[in-house]
Amino acid sequence: MVEVYAVKIDQTIDSARFGRFMACVGQEKRDRIQRFYRIEDQQRALIGDILIRFLLCNKLLLDNNALIFEKTEFGKPFLVNDHKIHYNISHSGEWVLGAIHYLPVGVDVEKIQPLDYQLAARFFSEAEYFNLNNKEGQAKLEYFYEIWTLKESYIKAVGKGLSIPLESFSININEAAITVETIKGPGKYYFNRYQLDQGYKVAVCAMENTFKERVKVINTDELYDWALLA
Repeated sequence: MVEVYAVKIDQTIDSARFGRFMACVGQEKRDRIQRFYRIEDQQRALIGDILIRFLLCNKLLLDNNALIFEKTEFGKPFLVNDHKIHYNISHSGEWVLGAIHYLPVGVDVEKIQPLDYQLAARFFSEAEYFNLNNKEGQAKLEYFYEIWTLKESYIKAVGKGLSIPLESFSININEAAITVETIKGPGKYYFNRYQLDQGYKVAVCAMENTFKERVKVINTDELYDWALLA
């Protein structure tokens, strides 16, 4: 099944824990994290990597230092040790999410906050933009983030980055299902939305309609206990 996990970072991670977590990731990742100016961005990026390592080690019964990661030509990370397991990470605000499946998967979480709808004019399909402009106030804002997270999750599941323009496909939301329409016709992908926290939208895209019913929340204490032994 498509499994989705989440970690809430609702306070600053103390220096001892931060250092232990940093010791568990590769040098390239450490360098990237340290380039972030804001501590919040450093923490989100670090916990995203730690969460996936925690999940993969438990799923595959591997030691952390045995995990080998590489990137596709489109920049999507993958696990060299086992090509039958796929993962994806997303973070926004206080939340970090990770999704795991044996087929490609994409996850996106976004904190709902005011924005310039010109973003939709650039990146939404005609149908999506039309539907957006038929809404007002909070309903319009919520709809924007629903479509945005669904589109991002699809792009991430396909794994080709922005070589697929966001405006080149359309997300259709109806009572029966959520579908994607591409220039080649309906896409063979499935979507699920999760209610994680008020003020956030979460979407997951996968190649099978076998989503777990709920997101499993893992606290940073559990990750730290694992990191001490990693």
